[in-house]
Amino acid sequence: MTTCNRYKPNKVLNFRNAAKIVDCPQAVLIGFLVKLDWIYRSPQGIRATRKGMSKGCVTERPFSRSKYSGRQALITGKGLAVLQGNLDYEEPV
Repeated sequence: MTTCNRYKPNKVLNFRNAAKIVDCPQAVLIGFLVKLDWIYRSPQGIRATRKGMSKGCVTERPFSRSKYSGRQALITGKGLAVLQGNLDYEEPV
């Protein structure tokens, strides 16, 4: 398995920063991750699936900001390396 040359496998990134690295819009990245069945949308926000977590490509961590708290889905360095090889995005004309 190849690792991302910019991030270590044990590092985690939010979707915005991961989209910048793979050079595509954040919405496209999230849609692609949903198609891969790594994440899903719930009323509480974007959550990681068991499939994505068992592969080590995504993870979740608790967060708390002022009156909001919950779990945040994040992409791991391993997941980012997989995405860099698989994501085919072309700018719309």
